[in-house]
Amino acid sequence: MILASVDELLSRVVRHRVVDAALDDLRRGGQESRLDGLIDSARNIVAAQCAAAIRRPTIVVVQSGARAEAMLEPLRYFYRAASADAGQVVFLPGLDALPWGELPAHPEILETRAMALWRFVAGQAQLMVVPVSAAMLHYYAAESYANLARTIERHTEVPLDDLVRHLESTGYIRAEMVEAPGQFAFRGGIVDVFPAEAVRPVRIELLRR
Repeated sequence: MILASVDELLSRVVRHRVVDAALDDLRRGGQESRLDGLIDSARNIVAAQCAAAIRRPTIVVVQSGARAEAMLEPLRYFYRAASADAGQVVFLPGLDALPWGELPAHPEILETRAMALWRFVAGQAQLMVVPVSAAMLHYYAAESYANLARTIERHTEVPLDDLVRHLESTGYIRAEMVEAPGQFAFRGGIVDVFPAEAVRPVRIELLRR
């Protein structure tokens, strides 16, 4: 619930002639609209209102991962205040290890990145907060991230080999027992998967014909 006083304050910021002109330009298809001199709280309000108003995928680029994480909850709050779903605001972290280095990136970071990219290209996220270190990395075409997820429904045919290949191709690690996100295990027709966005593993039972 957004207090009336807070809602009025947000409206005053958005109705400011400079902010209103910038939003109007973007609504009309403008490629760039510059606003200078905003403090952090005002920047969060304008970014959230902008994403909600233009209804186009929006990326907020900031100096560091720590700053991006600090902005995440305020952006979600102000995005919800703009009559939008706060769950559509996601964070794309940078890598904690260089892609060409000897050490691999932390699995949790890879999972967070995969989920953020998939949700963004699939239309489940409208606003993505990205540190400069992540924005400068190489990315594939949107279709590559859209194919990271696979939907499985009851009473549908799912070849076990295809499912295992998909899990391995998207970065899941096979284990004897599933204990952490990003792992999967199978024996017979039973597949246990711990999705990155889930709080517990999921069991899939495939009936052999």
